[in-house]
Amino acid sequence: MEKWENILQLYDQLLYLEYSPLIALNRFYVRSKVYTLQSPASSQDWTQLIHEAESLDLKENHHYHALMGKLYSGLNISRAIHHYKLAIHLAKTSADKSTLAHKITDLESVNAKNN
Repeated sequence: MEKWENILQLYDQLLYLEYSPLIALNRFYVRSKVYTLQSPASSQDWTQLIHEAESLDLKENHHYHALMGKLYSGLNISRAIHHYKLAIHLAKTSADKSTLAHKITDLESVNAKNN
């Protein structure tokens, strides 16, 4: 976990020097890694992280929707799938689209097992 916390500190410093929505998006990814490694991060922590990420307003960026899909995966599978589908629509490469499609398949599998 120490590695991700150090990376998070570096992103904090970078954002302090020069704000960029894409840098902030990468920082949210790192925060999600830190939360994943904590034992356990609360749903309130994840919800706060989601609300902060939504404020970036990068709705035309497939990386944004991929991150939102990841963040919602543990809280709301249908919302996660929605974001992954938006990411697929916006993705430019077949490799990105394939990776995102696999994430949807995995979530649908988990959802089917839970129902």
